[in-house]
Amino acid sequence: MDIEPGFIHTLFISPLTTQEIELATGWLNFLEVEAFEEESDAIRIYHPDQDILSQLKEDLLAQASWLDKNRILTGTIINENWNRKWESSFDPVLVDNFCLIKTSFHSVESPAEHVIVIDPEMAFGTGHHNTTFLMIQMMSEMEFAGKTVLDFGTGTGVLAILAEKMGAHRALAIDYDQKATDCAIQNVQKNDCRLIDCQSAEISDVAENKKFNIILANVNRNVLLHSCHELSIRQEAGGILVLSGLLVEDLELIKATYLAEGYQLEKTLEKGDWCCLKFKFLPITQIDQ
Repeated sequence: MDIEPGFIHTLFISPLTTQEIELATGWLNFLEVEAFEEESDAIRIYHPDQDILSQLKEDLLAQASWLDKNRILTGTIINENWNRKWESSFDPVLVDNFCLIKTSFHSVESPAEHVIVIDPEMAFGTGHHNTTFLMIQMMSEMEFAGKTVLDFGTGTGVLAILAEKMGAHRALAIDYDQKATDCAIQNVQKNDCRLIDCQSAEISDVAENKKFNIILANVNRNVLLHSCHELSIRQEAGGILVLSGLLVEDLELIKATYLAEGYQLEKTLEKGDWCCLKFKFLPITQIDQ
């Protein structure tokens, strides 16, 4: 459809508790959103395409059983430079003095071991959400030197970039969303990374004979459940799998699914209602031996 010049469409979700805002923003990280911003008791979502925004509303209602449609208001406002507006309220993210995530317009002095420059075109994958924060925390305890890495659902590319900075031999960063892939490519270039291949692809598009020492997957519960076998096919025996995008209440279901595939749970991290799981892959044939 044609978008009227100078205008952008919105969803306004309110009232929301702090917990509901955290849950909703977690889902928005994995949905097609142009931009969104949090308020004390509400979320505002922006997109130039009204049809996409209407579908997003339906997706949110289907995902969040607690969300009443009467709490979601639609509207149209005068368009602005949303990237510039987002930049003005963006704060750098520091994960345990291990990794600082900042934008190119930030001038920040930090003792962090790794500094990553991320200029996202959408509000996801910046490290602000608990799931990305947890993934980086888990990565800080791992050995990446000389390893091959798959970043499944790469978003802005932040995890693949960190993997290269930690010494990964090569990394494949994939996302089904071409817009996310384009954003990741730009961020890979900004961070002067040379060992990351960014592709718009599903996990099934990756050759089965292409094995990875480490797989990073910050997506969502349904994708992780659906992709369990596909991931294991591409995992080196003895390799490490790190999963997030998960609510704590989903932990046991995900754990059972991946244990049945030959993974062993090594560590769990939690932040708020979200969790991150680290598995080691020991195929049944290897265990039998």
